[in-house]
Amino acid sequence: ETVGAVLQLAANHRSFLVREAAAKALGDMAPVGHKLAVQTLADLLADEAREVREAASGALRDIGGTDDPVVIAAVIRQVLSEDWPVRSAALVVLAAIAPSKRELVEDLATAMQHGGATMAKMAAARVLQSMRSVKELRDSTQRDSEDKHDDIAGPRWGDESGAED
Repeated sequence: ETVGAVLQLAANHRSFLVREAAAKALGDMAPVGHKLAVQTLADLLADEAREVREAASGALRDIGGTDDPVVIAAVIRQVLSEDWPVRSAALVVLAAIAPSKRELVEDLATAMQHGGATMAKMAAARVLQSMRSVKELRDSTQRDSEDKHDDIAGPRWGDESGAED
């Protein structure tokens, strides 16, 4: 199986360039929720090479599925890492793949902002800002939709607010 061969390269090759390419390939070819691919990519979030972590992050967003508990658990293990680049990459992935876990992501990001690494704090701030922007956009769209509905419907039957005395 092609996915199996790519998994081997991603997990074991000594060259970070090969691991990076394999991670990207997994994002393109593995089916959504493929357990071994997801676990391998989650492990690659802890890779020593930034390029590999970024490729794994993108691939996990592609094949991780939305709110899949197996994927979320694999990514959370990396969010709890001692290594700030690993925590940062994993937090970004978690925010993307776990929209129903908004409170958890916010708590983890807030905790990361109180850590020691400036770059981790910046990554956490970006995640929180992104989440706020999405929420504001969603709220704004909902208000616009409600306003348009009210305009289209006109006054309700029996509404006396427009009646003259």
